[in-house]
Amino acid sequence: LGAAIVAMGVRLRFSAGGYHGDPTPLTRGLEPRESTSSGWQATRPGPPATDDGVACIIALRGYDSEMIYRTFGRTGWNVSEVGYGMWGMAGWTGSDDEESLKSLDHAVARGCNLFDTAWAYGDGHSEELLGKALKRHAGKRLYAATKIPPKNRKWPARPEYALDDVSPPDYIREYTEKSLTNLGVSTIELQQFHVWSDTWADDDRWQKAASALKEEGL
Repeated sequence: LGAAIVAMGVRLRFSAGGYHGDPTPLTRGLEPRESTSSGWQATRPGPPATDDGVACIIALRGYDSEMIYRTFGRTGWNVSEVGYGMWGMAGWTGSDDEESLKSLDHAVARGCNLFDTAWAYGDGHSEELLGKALKRHAGKRLYAATKIPPKNRKWPARPEYALDDVSPPDYIREYTEKSLTNLGVSTIELQQFHVWSDTWADDDRWQKAASALKEEGL
């Protein structure tokens, strides 16, 4: 699998044999034991994979616990601490739509309620997949966050780019409406600019455009 993660300062690599790396900071003071539904899972030897030959399989605490929620800023929203980033559901990664939808369903079942997508993720394709998931779970309070792509299609933004080249007022409305259609909703909980430069901060045109959308409940 070859995926690398960093947990509590320990770099681990996952392969068919498990997570490989020095587990000491993760396991200090804990005795290895068989897998249980609460607390630590077992740590046991696996095939050597690191320079010093240390290898172990580590299952992190809490996989079977309930989702933890917190208040999202000043909005009052009760959102899951684990949000779902949907960049990989845009087609260019070789993703399969049916597998993506099953993954979204599983995330909802596990308590995730915050999903982050963007129009630029597959020219709206990722948004459309989220829209299908929102429709299937209409009885649950789910929060959709998306982003307006830069008009010049350049990432990241640079100070020399003019606002009119990146996020002119009419364009802000145009792509908000596109996202509303893709998501199949009447209101987007969190609309974001996909790129930003502080050189635009004092330009009140984008502020007025965003305020108008908010006042209209979009």
